[in-house]
Amino acid sequence: MTQMCAVLVFVIIALVSGAPTVAAQVVTPPASPMVTECRHPDLPPGTPTPPDAASMPESEMADAATPAEGAEEAPIATPDPKEGEPADQDTIDRVLEAELNLFHCFNIGDALGAAALYTPEALQENLGISNPYDLPALLGPDDPPTVLIEIRDVRVLPDGRIRYQDRYEYAGTIYTDLNYLVEREGFLLLAKTISLKQEPMAAATPAT
Repeated sequence: MTQMCAVLVFVIIALVSGAPTVAAQVVTPPASPMVTECRHPDLPPGTPTPPDAASMPESEMADAATPAEGAEEAPIATPDPKEGEPADQDTIDRVLEAELNLFHCFNIGDALGAAALYTPEALQENLGISNPYDLPALLGPDDPPTVLIEIRDVRVLPDGRIRYQDRYEYAGTIYTDLNYLVEREGFLLLAKTISLKQEPMAAATPAT
């Protein structure tokens, strides 16, 4: 009887410890480089927006920055953390590679390659441009690199998008974002980003 109880306890422990959990789904970049070149889909033919067309008169900028009378800032909807299904290992690996690839494109100064890895909506929301050929003008040769710390909670949503949380360092600040990816032409493109947290690197605490 004692031996049978011991076997049952062992089985229960094995099942519990082996059960996949969202909290345990944390992935850090490998020690050796996973990405060594900027891989991206082809951009459609285009040119940068002419300076006159890209600029906005100061009066128009002020009007655009002023909320309409009586308007309230809409609160950011909190996504359901259990929406969709936990991603399998192959999908997690693809997300990690896609994130490292995007950061690598920025870090080596391939602005057009980086722009090609955003959907048009994300390009506008994240970078404030609608023309991908305008991105090189926003980047400087002395911009510090973006360094990925980890990704976690990768889930496949019912509409096919992939949602995950990332944590990375840029210019002495630790950023935590919630990202959505869509697949286009065999690439995972950034479709939406929700900023969750920013903190100085010296004061940053490990994610739990």
